[in-house]
Amino acid sequence: MSEYHLHADAHGSQKNVSEAMKLALQMFIVCSLRELNKYRQYLTSLKLDFERNYLREQVSYAFKISGLNRR
Repeated sequence: MSEYHLHADAHGSQKNVSEAMKLALQMFIVCSLRELNKYRQYLTSLKLDFERNYLREQVSYAFKISGLNRR
């Protein structure tokens, strides 16, 4: 039993299992690679915009606070 993987039929069953796994994974595919890349690019642009705006606000707050401390 410990040498089952050496038998010829074991390799055939492994092939069937891998094909079944491929089919199962294909059932979960909801978009093409091109669509996925566009979506990832969109998310990246949102993230960069958020970070730019956040940094701009922080600089603005820093100037306001520094201006209040000078008075």
